[in-house]
Amino acid sequence: MGWSSANRIFDPIARALQDAHVPAESRRKILGDLIDGLQDGDWDTEDESLEGFLDDPAVVLAFADHGVHLSDRRCCRASLADDPRAQLLSMRSDEVDEAEMVRALDAFVGAPYRERAHLLALLAAMTSGAVLAPAPDVDEPGWQILFLTIGDQQCSWHIAPADIDLFAFVEHVPAIDPRAQWNGHTTDEKYERIAEHTAELAQHCGPECAEMHTETGRCEIARNR
Repeated sequence: MGWSSANRIFDPIARALQDAHVPAESRRKILGDLIDGLQDGDWDTEDESLEGFLDDPAVVLAFADHGVHLSDRRCCRASLADDPRAQLLSMRSDEVDEAEMVRALDAFVGAPYRERAHLLALLAAMTSGAVLAPAPDVDEPGWQILFLTIGDQQCSWHIAPADIDLFAFVEHVPAIDPRAQWNGHTTDEKYERIAEHTAELAQHCGPECAEMHTETGRCEIARNR
């Protein structure tokens, strides 16, 4: 007989960690240990708690680390929203050979991903403090996460092994580096921040500034207005 009341233990702790702004990797580790302990007690309604935290990739990944997914895999779509290749791979059924699916995905998303990587490399070159760190949330070796600060806000992207060569100029740091700690932002929040910063730059600078930005983040034209 399963243990359904464990949700009343897990959910408040997960919310408390969110409210305390505990870093994402720490939340994932703490909640992962909690999930492990509750599963030892025959917790069989984990999916109900998972359903309530789909907006927090750290919680979703903590459940995934312990084999808990929603039947329709919405959890995978939530945690891998900015990584369509990994998202599709997570939906592979046991009847499909993994190597075969990897080859098909590489052929399907390889070119658009390369274009995306070129643009991110350009953005990294124009942004101070860019760092690249190993991706702890991807099992496939070689994946990295690019961390940028845009408009005083953290933004991050997964970078495929095949595209790492474009980021040779970016400082490579270990996953434990303080600058490579995901702050919990979602994909939607990331692009909202970018849109806001883009609008601010357009208002203060305008297209005539070209590439005249200084270390202060404002071009000479805007500084002299």
